[in-house]
Amino acid sequence: KIKQDSIVKFKEEEQRKIEAQEATERKLEAERIERVKQDSIAKVIEEEKIRLESQEAIARKLEAERIESIKQDSIAKAKEEEKIKLEDQEAIARKLEVERIEKIKQDSIVKFKEEESKRIETQDAIARKLEAERIESIRQDSIAKIKEEENEKIKFKEEVKLSIEEESIEKERLERIKFRSTCHYAMNEYHAIDRIKIIRTDPYQINDDLTIELFKRGSTLNVFFNLKQDLGCASYLPNNRSYVKVKLENNQTITFYHSWDMDCGDFRFKGNISRSQMEQLKKSPIQSITLKGTKYSRDITNVEYKEFFMDKLKCIE
Repeated sequence: KIKQDSIVKFKEEEQRKIEAQEATERKLEAERIERVKQDSIAKVIEEEKIRLESQEAIARKLEAERIESIKQDSIAKAKEEEKIKLEDQEAIARKLEVERIEKIKQDSIVKFKEEESKRIETQDAIARKLEAERIESIRQDSIAKIKEEENEKIKFKEEVKLSIEEESIEKERLERIKFRSTCHYAMNEYHAIDRIKIIRTDPYQINDDLTIELFKRGSTLNVFFNLKQDLGCASYLPNNRSYVKVKLENNQTITFYHSWDMDCGDFRFKGNISRSQMEQLKKSPIQSITLKGTKYSRDITNVEYKEFFMDKLKCIE
């Protein structure tokens, strides 16, 4: 029994040793498996870490590339905007320069026109002065010629006897007829550039203070009244326009209005003359002439050459 108990006890101890060994082996196996598991997890974690780090590196690279792309796009856009801005500024600058050059051009044209206008006014003033001097010279020459003729007549009368007085009077009458039937021209020429005929008669003495001239340029007809007296000015202004009225012995009155520049001093009047006025003037001798300036007027009743228009209008027809 003791033996059997020892054997049972031995077997039980042996069984416990085996169980203990198996438990140890299972524990070691479990620990090994756990280590393998933990190593696998660690490896997976490490690999995942490496993958994440790689993804993060790729993401950072892509982000950097995206930021760089945005930066380059912004730089390109800024450059394009700057280019457009510069082009706009250049276009504005070119436009302003063109406007400045055009303004300089227009200012130069205006200045030239003003200078040309002043030059023409000066030339016109000189021309009017020379014309007035020419007219005065002609008038003085006419007066001198008339006085000379009168002196010659007086001398002739003194030299001849009373027996030939009638012959002298007849000669004078014939000379008067010749004078009345002859046209005396200061100008009678064809203007090649304008292709028109220009005619101007000598100033004919109407009395001691007044001469009349006739003028034709192309189809335009004018009459000049030159009075050696100051009536203010000969004016073309509508509110104070100068005029000359010619009253004929048949009681008809023909009125001329000043159509020249303003002229002061001795009364120098220029008027247009129509065909109908010419026909009226041819019908009757002059009875009187009224000349109206800006300040005064003058009535001439002592007309010495009454038939002037009747005789001389044909000279400009």
